[in-house]
Amino acid sequence: MSTITCPSCRSERTWRDGTRQTRNGDVQRYLCRECGYRFSERSEIPPGSNPGSFSYLEPNRHGFNRKSGLSNRQICVSETKGAKNLVEVKSQIEKWAAGATKVDEATVKGKIVEFLWYLKRENYAESTIGRYVKEIELLVKRGANILDPEDVKETIAKQEWCDNRRTQVYWVYDAFAKMLRIGWDLPKIRIQQKIGFCPTEKTVNQAIAGLGNKISIAIQLIKETGIRSGEADNLRWNQINFETGTITIVPEKGSNPTVKKVSQDLLGRISSLPRVSEKIFGKHGYNSMRTNLAQQRKVLAKKLGNPELLRLTFVSIRHFYGTKLYHQFHDLMTAQKLMGHKRFTSTLQYIDYEKAIYGDYREDEWVCKTAQSPEEAKDLIEVGFQYEDTIGGIHLYKKRKL
Repeated sequence: MSTITCPSCRSERTWRDGTRQTRNGDVQRYLCRECGYRFSERSEIPPGSNPGSFSYLEPNRHGFNRKSGLSNRQICVSETKGAKNLVEVKSQIEKWAAGATKVDEATVKGKIVEFLWYLKRENYAESTIGRYVKEIELLVKRGANILDPEDVKETIAKQEWCDNRRTQVYWVYDAFAKMLRIGWDLPKIRIQQKIGFCPTEKTVNQAIAGLGNKISIAIQLIKETGIRSGEADNLRWNQINFETGTITIVPEKGSNPTVKKVSQDLLGRISSLPRVSEKIFGKHGYNSMRTNLAQQRKVLAKKLGNPELLRLTFVSIRHFYGTKLYHQFHDLMTAQKLMGHKRFTSTLQYIDYEKAIYGDYREDEWVCKTAQSPEEAKDLIEVGFQYEDTIGGIHLYKKRKL
């Protein structure tokens, strides 16, 4: 009798694993003891039957020599440990066999498309939908059975991701599980509060002067308005008023719409852009600019000898704007409102940014006024001055420089 070889690892250590009932008769199945691959032998196809109806079965997840790789063959009795519970072994085999079945590719693609439309029905933002779908596709690529929550947990646990990255994927799959209406326990979440990079004004100005035209316009726009990168990407020509020099910002993440004043220099540069679509940066503006920024900043950093340019992103320029706001007002509530933050903790990072960039030069950043009558004091208070002291009958008021 010829030796049966595993088609997966070419090992000859194979066992018979029962028969498979098909429309063409019973076919002998085998199990590889090395890699756990289950397959049927093509040589045993009955004469006159269709060979295309016989194929190798799906591979198991675990090899035979691992804990989960149990066989349904007879269990030997150890003199020291006694006989094993065959009922328990059988249940383990059934559980292992069920988990070993892979979902076919067509089913996976169908569920991903269904997830996309589920997110649209739930009114998720387009950028969020794209990111969520990519995360599910990544899980599939890493070998996860997206219809099995426990397998997804195991796959995520094996990845060398930071806690924040892992938490992000958990939240994405939580939305996917809600779409499937399957119960699963969200694992313990760990969020590490990180302080990002905030460039200096010198670095931002170097980027505006040295990078490509469209990228430098986007950087200058974020510098003057603090607009989010997604908001800049969706900015349309009808949101710009060239007569008043203002830009109406349609916000993301539930913030309120705002109108912000910009410089004539920025308006002139924006008007020079070609009007190829409703968006001022084009249909695929942000994605292409982000890629070009990563390439161009390397050349500029080497040319100017400024390594800070290597870390420059559209998000970091928004951090620069928020830091400047806090430095001007030293009021977190004002900075939170102008930045459009939902959570107060997102604004707290600007305290550290401000100390790192501006140091302790606050004492020289004040405008002082005097008042000798209640009317003068009232006028000063109405424009933002605060009472400081009274010397020789003269009241002193101060306001931080803008």
